[in-house]
Amino acid sequence: MAGAKPLPRRETHRGAVFMNQHNINYAEHSLATVPLPRKLRRDRLTSTIGATCLTFCVSFVIAFGLLVPSGTAHFNVNVSAYLIQYTLLAGVSGLCFALVGKLVPRFGIRRLIIIGGTITTLSIFAMSLTTNLYLFYVFAAVHGVGWSACTLVAATVVVNGWHVHRRKGTVLGLVLAGNAVGGMVWGFVLPPVIRSFGWSGGMQLLAIIAAVMMVLPGIFLIKNPPRAINTGNPDAPVKLPTLRKAELVGVMALLTLGTFCICLEGGAIQILPTLLEHRGIDTAKAGALVSMYAIGGIFAKPLFGYLYDKIGPLRSVWVASLAYVVAFPGIALTQSVASYYLFIPLMALALATFTVLVPLIVADAVGQARFPDAYGKVMTVGSLGLAIATPLWGLAFDITGSFTPALYAAAVLGVLGLVLLHLGRTRGRAVALRTTRQAQAAMASESTAPDATEAAAGR
Repeated sequence: MAGAKPLPRRETHRGAVFMNQHNINYAEHSLATVPLPRKLRRDRLTSTIGATCLTFCVSFVIAFGLLVPSGTAHFNVNVSAYLIQYTLLAGVSGLCFALVGKLVPRFGIRRLIIIGGTITTLSIFAMSLTTNLYLFYVFAAVHGVGWSACTLVAATVVVNGWHVHRRKGTVLGLVLAGNAVGGMVWGFVLPPVIRSFGWSGGMQLLAIIAAVMMVLPGIFLIKNPPRAINTGNPDAPVKLPTLRKAELVGVMALLTLGTFCICLEGGAIQILPTLLEHRGIDTAKAGALVSMYAIGGIFAKPLFGYLYDKIGPLRSVWVASLAYVVAFPGIALTQSVASYYLFIPLMALALATFTVLVPLIVADAVGQARFPDAYGKVMTVGSLGLAIATPLWGLAFDITGSFTPALYAAAVLGVLGLVLLHLGRTRGRAVALRTTRQAQAAMASESTAPDATEAAAGR
Protein backbone atom coordinates (compact mmCIF):
# COMPACT_ATOMS: atom_id res chain seq x y z
CA MET A 1 0.00 0.00 0.00
CA ALA A 2 1.40 3.38 -0.98
CA GLY A 3 2.47 5.54 1.93
CA ALA A 4 2.28 2.68 4.43
CA LYS A 5 4.59 2.91 7.42
CA PRO A 6 7.49 0.44 7.48
CA LEU A 7 6.89 -2.59 9.65
CA PRO A 8 9.47 -3.67 12.23
CA ARG A 9 11.60 -6.69 11.43
CA ARG A 10 13.50 -8.94 13.75
CA GLU A 11 17.27 -9.12 13.39
CA THR A 12 18.82 -12.55 13.14
CA HIS A 13 22.48 -11.82 12.42
CA ARG A 14 25.16 -12.64 14.98
CA GLY A 15 25.34 -10.13 17.80
CA ALA A 16 21.72 -9.03 17.47
CA VAL A 17 20.62 -11.24 20.34
CA PHE A 18 22.19 -11.07 23.78
CA MET A 19 20.46 -12.18 26.96
CA ASN A 20 17.16 -12.67 25.06
CA GLN A 21 17.22 -9.17 23.57
CA HIS A 22 16.05 -8.71 19.97
CA ASN A 23 16.67 -5.55 18.01
CA ILE A 24 13.99 -4.02 15.85
CA ASN A 25 14.96 -2.68 12.45
CA TYR A 26 13.40 0.58 11.34
CA ALA A 27 14.28 2.91 8.55
CA GLU A 28 16.40 5.66 10.12
CA HIS A 29 13.76 8.36 9.69
CA SER A 30 11.05 6.26 11.34
CA LEU A 31 12.27 7.00 14.87
CA ALA A 32 11.71 10.69 14.22
CA THR A 33 8.56 10.70 12.10
CA VAL A 34 6.20 7.98 13.32
CA PRO A 35 4.69 7.50 16.77
CA LEU A 36 6.88 4.85 18.33
CA PRO A 37 5.38 1.68 19.76
CA ARG A 38 5.22 1.68 23.54
CA LYS A 39 8.03 -0.86 23.84
CA LEU A 40 10.40 1.26 21.76
CA ARG A 41 9.53 4.37 23.77
CA ARG A 42 10.27 2.47 26.96
CA ASP A 43 13.52 1.05 25.56
CA ARG A 44 14.63 4.51 24.46
CA LEU A 45 13.96 5.93 27.93
CA THR A 46 15.71 3.13 29.82
CA SER A 47 18.65 3.22 27.41
CA THR A 48 19.03 6.96 27.96
CA ILE A 49 19.00 6.46 31.73
CA GLY A 50 21.58 3.70 31.34
CA ALA A 51 23.79 5.98 29.23
CA THR A 52 23.64 8.58 32.02
CA CYS A 53 24.91 5.94 34.44
CA LEU A 54 27.86 5.35 32.11
CA THR A 55 28.74 9.04 31.94
CA PHE A 56 28.61 9.19 35.74
CA CYS A 57 31.40 6.61 35.73
CA VAL A 58 33.56 8.85 33.53
CA SER A 59 34.03 10.85 36.76
CA PHE A 60 36.13 7.95 38.08
CA VAL A 61 39.05 9.97 36.70
CA ILE A 62 38.39 12.57 39.42
CA ALA A 63 38.06 9.83 42.03
CA PHE A 64 41.43 8.40 40.98
CA GLY A 65 42.92 11.85 41.57
CA LEU A 66 41.57 11.89 45.13
CA LEU A 67 43.21 8.50 45.72
CA VAL A 68 46.71 9.67 44.73
CA PRO A 69 48.02 10.62 48.23
CA SER A 70 46.85 7.39 49.86
CA GLY A 71 47.94 5.38 46.82
CA THR A 72 51.51 6.65 46.96
CA ALA A 73 51.62 5.73 50.65
CA HIS A 74 50.16 2.28 49.93
CA PHE A 75 52.90 1.45 47.41
CA ASN A 76 55.55 3.65 49.06
CA VAL A 77 56.38 5.40 45.77
CA ASN A 78 56.44 8.98 44.55
CA VAL A 79 53.55 10.60 42.71
CA SER A 80 55.01 10.22 39.21
CA ALA A 81 55.49 6.46 39.66
CA TYR A 82 51.94 6.04 40.93
CA LEU A 83 50.44 8.11 38.10
CA ILE A 84 51.86 5.75 35.48
CA GLN A 85 48.67 3.76 36.05
CA TYR A 86 46.65 6.74 34.84
CA THR A 87 48.83 7.01 31.73
CA LEU A 88 48.23 3.32 31.04
CA LEU A 89 44.48 3.73 31.53
CA ALA A 90 44.30 6.71 29.18
CA GLY A 91 46.65 5.23 26.58
CA VAL A 92 45.13 1.75 26.38
CA SER A 93 41.53 3.01 26.41
CA GLY A 94 42.37 5.58 23.74
CA LEU A 95 43.83 2.91 21.48
CA CYS A 96 40.76 0.71 22.01
CA PHE A 97 38.14 3.38 21.21
CA ALA A 98 38.54 2.80 17.46
CA LEU A 99 38.17 -0.96 17.98
CA VAL A 100 34.98 -0.43 19.97
CA GLY A 101 33.54 1.63 17.13
CA LYS A 102 34.38 -1.17 14.69
CA LEU A 103 32.73 -3.84 16.85
CA VAL A 104 29.45 -2.00 17.50
CA PRO A 105 27.77 -2.88 14.15
CA ARG A 106 28.75 -6.53 14.53
CA PHE A 107 28.01 -7.25 18.19
CA GLY A 108 25.84 -4.36 19.36
CA ILE A 109 26.78 -1.73 21.94
CA ARG A 110 24.88 -3.49 24.74
CA ARG A 111 27.08 -6.57 24.69
CA LEU A 112 30.23 -4.42 24.64
CA ILE A 113 29.01 -2.38 27.64
CA ILE A 114 28.35 -5.50 29.71
CA ILE A 115 31.71 -7.05 28.85
CA GLY A 116 33.58 -3.75 29.31
CA GLY A 117 31.85 -3.05 32.62
CA THR A 118 32.70 -6.51 33.90
CA ILE A 119 36.37 -6.10 32.94
CA THR A 120 36.43 -2.66 34.58
CA THR A 121 34.87 -3.95 37.81
CA LEU A 122 37.20 -6.93 38.13
CA SER A 123 40.34 -4.98 37.22
CA ILE A 124 39.65 -2.19 39.75
CA PHE A 125 38.95 -4.78 42.44
CA ALA A 126 42.19 -6.59 41.54
CA MET A 127 44.08 -3.28 41.71
CA SER A 128 42.73 -2.73 45.23
CA LEU A 129 44.16 -6.05 46.44
CA THR A 130 47.68 -5.87 45.04
CA THR A 131 50.74 -4.52 46.84
CA ASN A 132 53.06 -5.05 43.86
CA LEU A 133 53.44 -1.89 41.81
CA TYR A 134 54.13 -3.67 38.51
CA LEU A 135 51.12 -5.95 38.92
CA PHE A 136 49.15 -2.78 39.65
CA TYR A 137 50.29 -1.44 36.26
CA VAL A 138 49.15 -4.64 34.52
CA PHE A 139 45.67 -4.40 36.03
CA ALA A 140 45.55 -0.69 35.08
CA ALA A 141 46.20 -1.62 31.43
CA VAL A 142 43.44 -4.26 31.57
CA HIS A 143 41.22 -1.61 33.14
CA GLY A 144 41.82 0.57 30.08
CA VAL A 145 40.50 -2.16 27.77
CA GLY A 146 37.23 -2.42 29.70
CA TRP A 147 36.96 1.34 30.22
CA SER A 148 36.95 2.00 26.47
CA ALA A 149 33.77 -0.05 25.97
CA CYS A 150 31.57 1.28 28.76
CA THR A 151 32.11 5.01 29.29
CA LEU A 152 32.02 8.09 27.04
CA VAL A 153 32.04 6.46 23.59
CA ALA A 154 29.46 3.84 24.60
CA ALA A 155 27.11 6.41 26.14
CA THR A 156 27.36 8.65 23.08
CA VAL A 157 26.68 5.75 20.70
CA VAL A 158 23.58 4.80 22.72
CA VAL A 159 22.17 8.34 22.73
CA ASN A 160 23.02 8.99 19.09
CA GLY A 161 21.41 5.71 18.03
CA TRP A 162 18.17 6.11 19.97
CA HIS A 163 17.62 9.86 19.50
CA VAL A 164 17.37 10.97 15.88
CA HIS A 165 14.89 13.77 16.55
CA ARG A 166 15.52 17.51 16.65
CA ARG A 167 16.18 17.51 20.41
CA LYS A 168 19.05 15.03 20.22
CA GLY A 169 21.61 17.65 21.23
CA THR A 170 19.67 18.57 24.36
CA VAL A 171 19.35 14.91 25.38
CA LEU A 172 23.05 14.28 24.77
CA GLY A 173 24.00 17.33 26.85
CA LEU A 174 21.82 16.20 29.75
CA VAL A 175 23.26 12.67 29.63
CA LEU A 176 26.85 13.92 29.54
CA ALA A 177 26.21 16.12 32.58
CA GLY A 178 26.37 12.88 34.58
CA ASN A 179 30.15 13.20 34.50
CA ALA A 180 30.07 16.59 36.23
CA VAL A 181 27.55 15.35 38.80
CA GLY A 182 29.81 12.41 39.56
CA GLY A 183 32.77 14.74 40.02
CA MET A 184 30.90 16.63 42.73
CA VAL A 185 29.74 13.42 44.44
CA TRP A 186 33.24 11.97 44.76
CA GLY A 187 34.48 15.10 46.51
CA PHE A 188 32.01 14.46 49.34
CA VAL A 189 31.91 10.65 49.43
CA LEU A 190 35.44 9.41 48.82
CA PRO A 191 37.53 11.29 51.47
CA PRO A 192 35.59 9.80 54.44
CA VAL A 193 35.87 6.33 52.89
CA ILE A 194 39.64 6.72 52.49
CA ARG A 195 40.00 7.90 56.10
CA SER A 196 38.03 4.90 57.39
CA PHE A 197 39.10 2.09 55.05
CA GLY A 198 42.26 3.37 53.39
CA TRP A 199 43.27 3.32 49.74
CA SER A 200 42.10 -0.27 49.21
CA GLY A 201 38.66 0.57 50.58
CA GLY A 202 38.37 3.54 48.23
CA MET A 203 39.31 1.42 45.22
CA GLN A 204 36.84 -1.29 46.23
CA LEU A 205 34.09 1.32 46.48
CA LEU A 206 34.86 2.28 42.86
CA ALA A 207 34.66 -1.39 41.85
CA ILE A 208 31.22 -1.68 43.47
CA ILE A 209 30.02 1.50 41.75
CA ALA A 210 31.36 0.18 38.43
CA ALA A 211 29.29 -2.98 38.81
CA VAL A 212 26.17 -1.00 39.76
CA MET A 213 26.53 1.81 37.18
CA MET A 214 28.06 -0.11 34.25
CA VAL A 215 27.22 -3.81 34.34
CA LEU A 216 23.69 -3.65 35.76
CA PRO A 217 22.51 -0.84 33.41
CA GLY A 218 23.95 -2.84 30.51
CA ILE A 219 21.90 -5.87 31.54
CA PHE A 220 18.64 -4.26 32.63
CA LEU A 221 18.42 -0.77 31.06
CA ILE A 222 20.38 -0.37 27.83
CA LYS A 223 19.12 -1.85 24.57
CA ASN A 224 20.84 -1.82 21.20
CA PRO A 225 19.46 1.10 19.15
CA PRO A 226 17.31 0.32 16.10
CA ARG A 227 19.48 -0.08 13.03
CA ALA A 228 18.81 1.84 9.83
CA ILE A 229 18.00 -0.39 6.86
CA ASN A 230 18.30 0.49 3.21
CA THR A 231 18.93 -2.85 1.58
CA GLY A 232 16.69 -5.47 0.07
CA ASN A 233 17.40 -7.87 2.92
CA PRO A 234 16.91 -6.03 6.22
CA ASP A 235 18.02 -9.06 8.24
CA ALA A 236 21.50 -8.96 6.72
CA PRO A 237 24.23 -6.92 8.42
CA VAL A 238 24.72 -3.57 6.74
CA LYS A 239 28.10 -3.42 4.98
CA LEU A 240 29.16 0.16 4.50
CA PRO A 241 31.65 1.16 1.82
CA THR A 242 35.14 2.10 2.97
CA LEU A 243 35.93 5.70 3.84
CA ARG A 244 37.83 6.05 0.57
CA LYS A 245 34.96 4.73 -1.54
CA ALA A 246 32.53 6.91 0.38
CA GLU A 247 34.79 9.95 -0.25
CA LEU A 248 35.03 10.59 3.48
CA VAL A 249 38.79 10.41 4.02
CA GLY A 250 39.16 14.19 3.88
CA VAL A 251 36.11 14.62 6.12
CA MET A 252 37.57 12.29 8.75
CA ALA A 253 40.92 14.08 8.57
CA LEU A 254 39.26 17.43 9.31
CA LEU A 255 37.15 16.01 12.13
CA THR A 256 40.08 14.19 13.71
CA LEU A 257 42.49 17.13 13.52
CA GLY A 258 39.84 19.50 14.88
CA THR A 259 39.14 17.20 17.82
CA PHE A 260 42.85 16.85 18.54
CA CYS A 261 43.24 20.65 18.70
CA ILE A 262 40.31 20.94 21.11
CA CYS A 263 41.60 18.14 23.33
CA LEU A 264 44.90 19.95 23.87
CA GLU A 265 42.96 22.40 26.05
CA GLY A 266 41.82 19.52 28.28
CA GLY A 267 44.81 20.02 30.58
CA ALA A 268 43.46 23.40 31.66
CA ILE A 269 41.33 21.99 34.47
CA GLN A 270 44.26 19.89 35.72
CA ILE A 271 46.51 22.94 36.06
CA LEU A 272 43.80 25.31 37.33
CA PRO A 273 44.58 24.73 41.06
CA THR A 274 48.29 25.28 40.36
CA LEU A 275 47.55 28.44 38.38
CA LEU A 276 45.44 29.89 41.19
CA GLU A 277 48.08 29.03 43.78
CA HIS A 278 50.79 30.60 41.60
CA ARG A 279 48.77 33.83 41.56
CA GLY A 280 48.57 33.93 45.35
CA ILE A 281 44.92 32.93 45.77
CA ASP A 282 44.38 31.18 49.10
CA THR A 283 43.34 27.53 49.27
CA ALA A 284 39.73 28.17 50.31
CA LYS A 285 39.03 30.53 47.41
CA ALA A 286 40.88 28.27 44.98
CA GLY A 287 38.74 25.32 46.08
CA ALA A 288 35.59 27.38 45.58
CA LEU A 289 36.70 28.37 42.08
CA VAL A 290 37.48 24.76 41.11
CA SER A 291 34.05 23.73 42.43
CA MET A 292 32.54 26.47 40.28
CA TYR A 293 34.11 24.81 37.25
CA ALA A 294 32.43 21.52 38.19
CA ILE A 295 29.08 23.26 38.68
CA GLY A 296 29.57 25.09 35.38
CA GLY A 297 30.11 21.75 33.66
CA ILE A 298 26.74 20.48 34.91
CA PHE A 299 24.96 23.36 33.19
CA ALA A 300 27.31 23.88 30.23
CA LYS A 301 26.75 20.49 28.60
CA PRO A 302 22.93 20.59 28.50
CA LEU A 303 23.15 24.25 27.44
CA PHE A 304 25.42 23.39 24.52
CA GLY A 305 23.15 20.57 23.41
CA TYR A 306 20.13 22.87 23.61
CA LEU A 307 21.90 25.56 21.59
CA TYR A 308 22.87 23.02 18.92
CA ASP A 309 19.21 22.06 18.55
CA LYS A 310 17.85 25.60 18.59
CA ILE A 311 20.37 27.74 16.70
CA GLY A 312 22.12 25.12 14.58
CA PRO A 313 25.71 23.91 14.20
CA LEU A 314 27.27 27.06 12.74
CA ARG A 315 25.97 29.41 15.41
CA SER A 316 26.90 26.87 18.09
CA VAL A 317 30.45 26.93 16.76
CA TRP A 318 30.38 30.73 17.00
CA VAL A 319 29.21 30.54 20.63
CA ALA A 320 31.94 28.03 21.48
CA SER A 321 34.56 30.17 19.74
CA LEU A 322 33.43 33.20 21.72
CA ALA A 323 33.74 31.20 24.95
CA TYR A 324 37.33 30.26 24.06
CA VAL A 325 38.27 33.81 23.03
CA VAL A 326 36.84 35.36 26.20
CA ALA A 327 37.62 32.73 28.84
CA PHE A 328 41.26 31.80 28.28
CA PRO A 329 42.69 35.27 27.48
CA GLY A 330 40.48 36.65 30.26
CA ILE A 331 42.08 34.31 32.79
CA ALA A 332 45.51 35.23 31.40
CA LEU A 333 44.92 38.98 31.80
CA THR A 334 42.80 39.29 34.92
CA GLN A 335 44.15 40.61 38.20
CA SER A 336 40.82 40.43 40.03
CA VAL A 337 39.72 37.38 41.98
CA ALA A 338 36.07 38.26 41.38
CA SER A 339 36.53 38.05 37.60
CA TYR A 340 37.37 34.35 37.87
CA TYR A 341 33.72 33.76 38.73
CA LEU A 342 32.92 34.87 35.17
CA PHE A 343 35.84 33.39 33.25
CA ILE A 344 35.90 29.92 34.85
CA PRO A 345 32.24 29.08 33.98
CA LEU A 346 33.00 30.31 30.44
CA MET A 347 35.99 27.97 30.40
CA ALA A 348 33.66 25.12 31.42
CA LEU A 349 31.40 26.06 28.50
CA ALA A 350 34.35 26.11 26.09
CA LEU A 351 35.71 22.75 27.25
CA ALA A 352 32.25 21.17 26.93
CA THR A 353 32.78 21.25 23.16
CA PHE A 354 34.79 18.01 23.35
CA THR A 355 32.03 15.94 24.93
CA VAL A 356 28.95 17.59 23.38
CA LEU A 357 29.78 19.42 20.16
CA VAL A 358 32.25 16.89 18.73
CA PRO A 359 29.88 13.86 18.65
CA LEU A 360 27.00 15.96 17.29
CA ILE A 361 29.16 17.32 14.47
CA VAL A 362 30.64 13.89 13.69
CA ALA A 363 27.14 12.39 13.45
CA ASP A 364 26.04 15.16 11.09
CA ALA A 365 29.15 14.75 8.96
CA VAL A 366 29.18 10.96 8.46
CA GLY A 367 25.59 9.88 9.18
CA GLN A 368 23.97 7.61 11.75
CA ALA A 369 25.08 4.29 10.27
CA ARG A 370 28.78 5.20 10.18
CA PHE A 371 28.83 7.15 13.46
CA PRO A 372 30.14 4.45 15.88
CA ASP A 373 33.14 3.65 13.69
CA ALA A 374 33.90 7.30 12.88
CA TYR A 375 33.47 8.51 16.46
CA GLY A 376 35.68 5.70 17.76
CA LYS A 377 38.48 6.80 15.43
CA VAL A 378 38.03 10.46 16.38
CA MET A 379 38.10 9.60 20.08
CA THR A 380 41.28 7.58 19.70
CA VAL A 381 43.13 10.63 18.40
CA GLY A 382 41.32 12.88 20.88
CA SER A 383 42.50 10.69 23.74
CA LEU A 384 46.06 11.16 22.54
CA GLY A 385 45.52 14.91 22.75
CA LEU A 386 44.15 14.60 26.28
CA ALA A 387 47.06 12.36 27.30
CA ILE A 388 49.69 14.90 26.25
CA ALA A 389 47.71 18.01 27.20
CA THR A 390 48.64 18.23 30.89
CA PRO A 391 52.38 17.61 30.32
CA LEU A 392 52.36 20.30 27.60
CA TRP A 393 50.74 22.81 29.96
CA GLY A 394 53.34 21.94 32.59
CA LEU A 395 56.16 22.25 30.04
CA ALA A 396 54.91 25.67 28.99
CA PHE A 397 55.00 26.78 32.63
CA ASP A 398 58.52 25.39 33.12
CA ILE A 399 59.82 27.21 30.04
CA THR A 400 58.11 30.58 30.54
CA GLY A 401 57.50 30.63 34.30
CA SER A 402 53.84 31.45 33.68
CA PHE A 403 50.68 29.88 32.30
CA THR A 404 49.84 33.03 30.33
CA PRO A 405 51.34 31.92 26.95
CA ALA A 406 49.58 28.55 27.25
CA LEU A 407 46.26 30.29 27.93
CA TYR A 408 46.59 32.38 24.77
CA ALA A 409 47.58 29.28 22.79
CA ALA A 410 44.53 27.46 24.16
CA ALA A 411 42.22 30.14 22.77
CA VAL A 412 43.84 29.94 19.33
CA LEU A 413 43.85 26.13 19.21
CA GLY A 414 40.26 25.95 20.44
CA VAL A 415 38.98 28.24 17.70
CA LEU A 416 41.12 26.43 15.10
CA GLY A 417 39.69 23.09 16.20
CA LEU A 418 36.12 24.39 15.93
CA VAL A 419 36.78 25.76 12.44
CA LEU A 420 38.17 22.39 11.32
CA LEU A 421 35.17 20.56 12.80
CA HIS A 422 32.76 22.86 10.99
CA LEU A 423 34.64 22.40 7.71
CA GLY A 424 34.49 18.63 8.21
CA ARG A 425 30.76 18.76 8.82
CA THR A 426 30.18 20.99 5.77
CA ARG A 427 32.22 18.73 3.52
CA GLY A 428 30.57 15.59 4.90
CA ARG A 429 27.10 16.98 4.24
CA ALA A 430 28.15 17.92 0.70
CA VAL A 431 29.42 14.38 0.07
CA ALA A 432 26.15 12.93 1.38
CA LEU A 433 24.10 15.24 -0.85
CA ARG A 434 26.18 14.36 -3.91
CA THR A 435 25.88 10.64 -3.17
CA THR A 436 22.10 10.94 -2.78
CA ARG A 437 21.76 12.75 -6.10
CA GLN A 438 23.91 10.16 -7.86
CA ALA A 439 21.77 7.36 -6.41
CA GLN A 440 18.58 9.11 -7.51
CA ALA A 441 19.98 9.63 -11.00
CA ALA A 442 20.95 5.95 -11.21
CA MET A 443 17.47 4.87 -10.13
CA ALA A 444 15.89 7.21 -12.66
CA SER A 445 18.04 5.85 -15.49
CA GLU A 446 17.18 2.27 -14.50
CA SER A 447 13.45 3.04 -14.51
CA THR A 448 13.59 4.63 -17.98
CA ALA A 449 15.74 1.90 -19.52
CA PRO A 450 12.88 -0.67 -19.91
CA ASP A 451 10.65 1.96 -21.54
CA ALA A 452 13.35 2.74 -24.08
CA THR A 453 13.80 -0.97 -24.83
CA GLU A 454 10.06 -1.49 -25.35
CA ALA A 455 9.87 1.53 -27.65
CA ALA A 456 12.74 0.19 -29.76
CA ALA A 457 11.06 -3.21 -29.99
CA GLY A 458 7.79 -1.58 -31.11
CA ARG A 459 9.57 0.22 -33.94
